Amino acid sequence: MGTEIKTIKKAGLMPTTSHIEMFSATLEQYGLGPGSHRLHTILLRFNDMATIQSEFFMCRQTPVRDEF
Repeated sequence: MGTEIKTIKKAGLMPTTSHIEMFSATLEQYGLGPGSHRLHTILLRFNDMATIQSEFFMCRQTPVRDEF
């Protein structure tokens, strides 16, 4: 309790299952996702299209992508 808490300068973001499902459905709806039904491909597309402020970054998703 006597230790000063350091200010967090950046925070990592990881999309939830709901985010990924909604993103995948949107890709299909607009014809942008043919052949991208694999989680690996969807996560790569999500990361490519994500726009985030400088205080945030996309968490490393390699272990999740490599499982599928």
